[in-house]
Amino acid sequence: MSNSPYLFCLYAEDVRQEITGQMSIIGAFQGGLRVPSVPTHLPKLAIIANLRMPSEKAPSSVKLEVHRDGEVLQAIEPPPEFLQSVIKQPRTGLDDGYAMQFVVGFAGFPVPAAGKLEVRAMIDSVVL
Repeated sequence: MSNSPYLFCLYAEDVRQEITGQMSIIGAFQGGLRVPSVPTHLPKLAIIANLRMPSEKAPSSVKLEVHRDGEVLQAIEPPPEFLQSVIKQPRTGLDDGYAMQFVVGFAGFPVPAAGKLEVRAMIDSVVL
């Protein structure tokens, strides 16, 4: 694992939790979120955000935000109990470190004009 934290996001039409515990990603957008023309409206939008952090220092706070052209559309801040459960998980092998996955869903997502949709993670006040 890298010595630097990183955030990787996948944009899709939908995400479904299977009874087996697996996740099915439906209608993934290739190369990020792109639409053929604007304005348009997406019936659903799911963002799968994978956050990886090296094991040198356990995070004391994590916040995930979805921005469109500077406006915060949604923010997620897991409670301390969740962070503690992540920190207590065993870390072995090549993927040594901490990992969190967030699924952010929107129903009826308007795309009024060309713009930038950005997901940011703040780990102990460091912005990714």
